[in-house]
Amino acid sequence: MNRLIRKFFGFYTLLLPADKAPEILNACKEKGIFFFSPEPTENGITVKASLFSCKPLMAEGEKHGVQAEITEESGLPFIVSRYRKRYGIYLGIILGAAFLLFSSLFLWDVQVTGNVNISEKEILKVLARHGVGIGTYIPSMDADRTAEYILLDYSPLSSLAINVKGTVATVDVIERVPKPESVFPEDGYCNLVAKADGIITSVTAVEGHPEVKVGQVVTEGQLLINGFVENRFGAYKIVNAKGYIFADVAENLLFEVPLDMTGKYYTGRTETKTEIYLIGFPIRLFFKEETEFEKYDIRAAEESLTLFGLKLPIKISKALYAEYEEAQYSITEEEAKREAQKRFNAWCQKEAMGEIVSIDTEEGRNEKNNVYFIKAHVVVNRDIGMRKEIIFTYPNKLP
Repeated sequence: MNRLIRKFFGFYTLLLPADKAPEILNACKEKGIFFFSPEPTENGITVKASLFSCKPLMAEGEKHGVQAEITEESGLPFIVSRYRKRYGIYLGIILGAAFLLFSSLFLWDVQVTGNVNISEKEILKVLARHGVGIGTYIPSMDADRTAEYILLDYSPLSSLAINVKGTVATVDVIERVPKPESVFPEDGYCNLVAKADGIITSVTAVEGHPEVKVGQVVTEGQLLINGFVENRFGAYKIVNAKGYIFADVAENLLFEVPLDMTGKYYTGRTETKTEIYLIGFPIRLFFKEETEFEKYDIRAAEESLTLFGLKLPIKISKALYAEYEEAQYSITEEEAKREAQKRFNAWCQKEAMGEIVSIDTEEGRNEKNNVYFIKAHVVVNRDIGMRKEIIFTYPNKLP
C-alpha cells in the first residue's frame, strides 16, 4: 500500500557520498526529514525522498559540504509533467472516462442461472425479444413487469426473476416440469394394427381384445388388438385399444461406399469480416456484406473484452471465410470397408428401434459400380403396434 501511495505522489532518488551519507541521514532523522530505502551502490548511497522532503534533505547535505545528486524521478506527477503537452492523451482519458460513465447506464452483461434443459442461448433470445440484452438502457427497465410478460409469452418457464446490479443483469429461472405423456393416448377410439410384417413373440392387451397369438405371422396393417369388445351380456362396446405387441421383424439393408469420391479442397484463400458490438450496437469493419468466394466454409468466433478482470460492454465478432473447390479423389478398399461398417453400426445403434435377434451379412466390392457394399439381413424384435382411429360413418338419410 505504501508503495502505491509513493507512486501516486511521486519521489526522487538521491545519490550521497558513502563517507558522508550516514552523517547526513542521521541529521535528517533528528530533524524529522522523511526519507526511505537507503541502499549502497558503487558510487555511494542512494536514498529516496518525497517531493516535500527532497529539498530539506538536499539542504542538509549542503550544510555538510555535500551536493546531493538527483538520479531518478518516479511517480505519477513526473509522468504527467513529461506528457503535459500531449493533449491527445488527456483528451483520450477524458473521453474514456465519459464513455465509461455513459455506458454505466446500459447493461454490459446478462447472466442466466437455474436452467437445466433449456439452453442459455434460447433464454437470451426470449429476453432480447422483450428488450433485455446487452445495451439495454437500465433506467427504462421495469424488471418485474418484463418478467411477467416473459412468463406469459414463454411457457417452458414457470418462474423468472431479473436482478440488475451495476451493469450486469442476473436472470434466475425455474423451468416448468412437463406433465408426463401417457404411454397410451386417451383421446378417441382406436384399434391397434401392425406397422410392419413380422412373427409375433408376445401379446399384452391392456385394453381391447387381442386378435393375434404368439408365433403367428402378421402383415403390415393387420388388426392386432380390436377396439370392439363384447361384454358378458353379449353386447359390444368400443374402447381405446391399448397394449404391447412384439414381433420379430426382418430388415434388408444395403450400405454402399464409392471408391471414387468428390470432396472439398481448400485453396488457402481466406477472408475475415469483423464486427464490434459496442453496448449491443454493431459497428462493421468491412464494406461488402457478401464474400467474393463462390464456395466457402464459415467459422465464427465471438470474444468479450475485459479490463483488469472486468467484462466490458464490447464484443468482437469475427467470421472467417475459407474458400474451397470440389475435387475428385479415391479411397482404398479398406477405407471404404471401414466407412460401410461404420454406417451399418450406426443403424444398429440408432435406427433398429428394438433388440437385434440375428444378423446375416454379405460384403465385398462391386467392380461394375466401383463401390464397396454391405448387405445385411437383420431380425429385430420390436413393438409393431400402431394406433388406427375408428371412424364412424352414418347412413345416408332417407329421402
